[in-house]
Amino acid sequence: MAANTIVDWTPTSSPNGYTIYTSTITVDTANVVAWTKKTPQEFDTSKPAILTVTLDTALDSQATPLALYYGYTKDAALSGTAAVTETNAAYGVQLLDDGGYATPTVTRAIQLDPNLAVANVVTLAAVATGLKVKTVPAPYFLFNFTAGSGTLLGAVITLKLIQK
Repeated sequence: MAANTIVDWTPTSSPNGYTIYTSTITVDTANVVAWTKKTPQEFDTSKPAILTVTLDTALDSQATPLALYYGYTKDAALSGTAAVTETNAAYGVQLLDDGGYATPTVTRAIQLDPNLAVANVVTLAAVATGLKVKTVPAPYFLFNFTAGSGTLLGAVITLKLIQK
């Protein structure tokens, strides 16, 4: 299996005081997983943020869950092609039940909030109430998609973390 092409998180500033961190994953069709590198140190996981997920095409022929991992050292990383392997990171929570099959080219926005006072909403069927997840502050966040069946399809995934 060939490795996915993963671009580091790149920060840009918006005129209204937000920082937008962007990362892309170009998925190799032989892989079962597609993961990001850790968020930059400047991204503050103790503050609310919005994660947007955009795909240029379907990521799988079935639902493709998106998960959040917590990195706990500067060497935190995800790796692997057939399954995700954590290095100084641990699985945290599912963010989305289908990150890339049903209406794949619609950008999804997920509220990441360490102070969320209501139940997590991670299913597309409940999207009318807004996707939201209570997160735990950690030194770093990492994200991973896992194929629902077989291997992932070739797609470009763009993730953006938006934070004030």
